[in-house]
Amino acid sequence: MTAPRRAGDWILAVCLVGIFLTLALPHLDLPGLHNDEALDGMVASLVLQPADAIGPASRLYHYTTLFGRALPIVSELYVGALQAYVMALVMLLLGMSVAAIRTASVLWSAASLLLLFELCRTWFNRRVALLATLLTATNVLFVQYSRVSYHREELLLLPFALGALLLLAKFELRRRISLHRGAAFLLGVGITVKITFAWFVVAYAAACAAFRRRLGLLGLGWKAWAAAALLMAAGIAPLLQFNLARPLVTPRLILESLHGPTWKGGVDNLRYFKNLRERAVHAAGLLRGDLPTREAWGIPAPSAFEDQWASLWGLGLGCAALLAVLLAALFDRRMDRDRSRRILFLYLFYAVVFLQTPFTVSSLDPGHLMVLFPFPQIVLALFMDSLAERLRKERVLLAGAYALCLLPVLVYHLGMNAYAGTQMRRTGAEGRWSTAVGDLTESLERRGILKPVIFGFALRENLIFLSRHRIQPLLCLGDHEDVVQDIWWRSAMEDGPAYWLSTGASEEALCLDAFRRRAAAERRPVRLLETFWNREGRKVYELYAAAPVRERSVASLSFYLQGMQSEWLRTRASELLFAMAPRSPDAVLALLQLVREEDDSLWPRLEERFVGLGTAAIGPLSRLLDEEGSPRARLRAARILLRVGKVPSVRQAEAHLRRPLAEGGAGGLSAASVLLLTGRTDVVLREFAARWTPASPESEPVPAPGASVPRLVRALYDPSLEARREAILALGALGPAARAAGPALSVMLGAPPHTSELCALWALLRVGGPGFGRALPFLRESLRHRHPMVRMVAAHLAPAAPGAREVLGPDLLRALRDPEHFVRLEAVRALGSIGPGRASGALRRAAGRDPMLGVAVEKALAGPS
Repeated sequence: MTAPRRAGDWILAVCLVGIFLTLALPHLDLPGLHNDEALDGMVASLVLQPADAIGPASRLYHYTTLFGRALPIVSELYVGALQAYVMALVMLLLGMSVAAIRTASVLWSAASLLLLFELCRTWFNRRVALLATLLTATNVLFVQYSRVSYHREELLLLPFALGALLLLAKFELRRRISLHRGAAFLLGVGITVKITFAWFVVAYAAACAAFRRRLGLLGLGWKAWAAAALLMAAGIAPLLQFNLARPLVTPRLILESLHGPTWKGGVDNLRYFKNLRERAVHAAGLLRGDLPTREAWGIPAPSAFEDQWASLWGLGLGCAALLAVLLAALFDRRMDRDRSRRILFLYLFYAVVFLQTPFTVSSLDPGHLMVLFPFPQIVLALFMDSLAERLRKERVLLAGAYALCLLPVLVYHLGMNAYAGTQMRRTGAEGRWSTAVGDLTESLERRGILKPVIFGFALRENLIFLSRHRIQPLLCLGDHEDVVQDIWWRSAMEDGPAYWLSTGASEEALCLDAFRRRAAAERRPVRLLETFWNREGRKVYELYAAAPVRERSVASLSFYLQGMQSEWLRTRASELLFAMAPRSPDAVLALLQLVREEDDSLWPRLEERFVGLGTAAIGPLSRLLDEEGSPRARLRAARILLRVGKVPSVRQAEAHLRRPLAEGGAGGLSAASVLLLTGRTDVVLREFAARWTPASPESEPVPAPGASVPRLVRALYDPSLEARREAILALGALGPAARAAGPALSVMLGAPPHTSELCALWALLRVGGPGFGRALPFLRESLRHRHPMVRMVAAHLAPAAPGAREVLGPDLLRALRDPEHFVRLEAVRALGSIGPGRASGALRRAAGRDPMLGVAVEKALAGPS
């Protein structure tokens, strides 16, 4: 083909894409933003954002990091995040908006049209390419779903399926091995976009196996196939990374879907033929041009649908074309053999795709059959091309055939596109497609309602995206008493009114009634705050408000501190009790149950609050020291009293800790740890120096502390674990006087970090001397340890290491994102001790994610005291 002709073809292709854009781009705000689209929009807004700014509220399903930046991998359990990167590029120009989501979606489909044109031109001819592209570009399903393809991801799969077929077509003609490898890579990327792309992969393999000789695949050696397999694996790499991080979650999802009802739609995949009949009905609707979501988009049935003539004509013509082209490819000897083989390849390819569609991991949504696009359009284009060839000399008959076959299809689809746009502008759609969600978001932001309760998925992602992550709804699913109770308390624990939203759906009624009953039980009047309507005047959303609590009692809040409650509720109840504690001794007594708990999940977060109570906490905690009960509770109480720093209570705590310190054993080690971590090194030094320093007559001078060092070094190799730990603590207590023990202590840092090694690290940092250089590598390893207690102690010890800012700075910054609060707290203190420097921004973001770090971050930003 000459260059001018090729350029002319592409000009025509661009014109056809222009027709598509003319139909798809106007009124991108219609219908309203679906929560599936909003989810991808949220993921796109987090691409390359600082990883330490991403928390659970971001709704990012799975991501990895590169140079501290977030790289989303998966947006849902079976949907990848590749499309979010395309959307992120558009967002750079249009901002975080509905227009950006829909524009990215439309441009993605426009790329599919260009690939379709080149595929048909490569394998057939110019006429087939133009007709197939025109029919697809004007098809009402393709146009309307292209605007919302982030809801219906099947259209997002088309570029990869068509791209793989195009590279295969070019490989057939040119025999370039790079084309074969490129097709394999695209197939892998398609699986990453959505797991159901496996339908295309199986169909591709089946069709290539059937036509391997004609396609030139038989001559490929094992090296070519191995390279293709590696490139396909490279395309699937994000999905593989996801399945390594969450072991084999995708295979388990597929197996669970095959053996039982799917988790989302409850489809029984074992009832294959029943599902196949349902898919056949969906395929008929696809040929007719039926919009499955017509009613939800607020598009009533027009006369064409009421009379069925136009849609039945499309169905009849489509079926006739499918049959005629297939018979011609099988039995027409006048047809070119290459053409017939390529037609049969496409038939086999899409037949295998269709036969797999009854298997699903979600539901049997009619929109899933968009994977068959643009096969019906290619077949109709081939049918029209055959007519043109046969009636080449009969121009009048040819024009009549085109007018009879092609014109009604184009008129119907163009008319339906215009009608759909008009009706959506008039009605504003309904349910989760309604444009009223924009008014709702504006109202919530204006009123400052940032955590309303919702009773289904229809609003969560929409509100988060449209408010740019400001609104974070509380989701209440199901009517189980525990679920309703937890969400009600989450909303009711705030100081102001409790708000919740209703869409009027029947599945929300039970939860809504449960919320009303709980408000009545607490004597909180409920009123309808605002109703939101679509453009047609139909009710879409209702916003309710329960009056705020007049006064909270200590008894009711102490009930929330019980271990059976969720961590969030217990934390919130403790915050309210701490606020009441300075003026209410009963609140302090209620908080003591947190000190007595065996569970450590809340304790590290609350220790700072107890210390902040100051003298108000001394009396109850002092009495707790004398109680017979948990040794852990008494150690906690002693640590708080030591940190409060009032002289009588400090002496009482020290006296309490000296007893187990003198007895030794596990209790003595715990007591020593409390004293050391609260800065009472002198108490430990006196105890261990007295125990390990040789006695001398009164007439002789007391030996220097270093005289006991050789004995302590020998004790480092004692078979008893407790004896070794006591020796380590004694050496650390002696400080620089035990400098000669440095090499022996450094040897103990070779094992994986646990209690003994961390004690040795503390001792080595105190004594200095030879072997001191091994402390920094061991600290780095400890900061990355799987056990949170090891990470916490390592962060606590980090400031004592020389060169901590340069060597340990990145690890401490990573610790600010640690899942455990007490590790984050020690990392904040460590960064404050070594000087925050460039870490100021990361510290502020950490305080934003975890408000309980606020005081510690302020101290850290002030720098070393």
